[in-house]
Amino acid sequence: MFELIEAGKLQTVEAIYETFKSLPLAIELLTPTEKVGIVHAEVPYGDWDKFKKMTKPELEYNGYAVAQWARTKYDKQNQDFVKNIDRVLTGHTPTNSGDVEILGNVWYCDLGSFFRNKISFIQIM
Repeated sequence: MFELIEAGKLQTVEAIYETFKSLPLAIELLTPTEKVGIVHAEVPYGDWDKFKKMTKPELEYNGYAVAQWARTKYDKQNQDFVKNIDRVLTGHTPTNSGDVEILGNVWYCDLGSFFRNKISFIQIM
């Protein structure tokens, strides 16, 4: 990114920023057999429906931070299920094993590809 700025391509950097800014905080997929949530890090409150209903002030206060950066559930190896969703797929936290790990109904899919040269693919249907 800094190389683009140094090369005078600020418009490109701004376009990338606007694209990322427009992405949803989470995605919900309804398949014939399950409801799958996709979020970068963690589901606030451990409840998909509460997460979806968070007000703008709640999101700004803590929701964005949890959804994008939290590692608490994985670090504590918390097996609790996220409520009101069948399965949650997350990234952000490279797993200790270097393989996809499942705690409760949360699938930790970040294998640490930047230092392990591995990537995961999850079949949803």
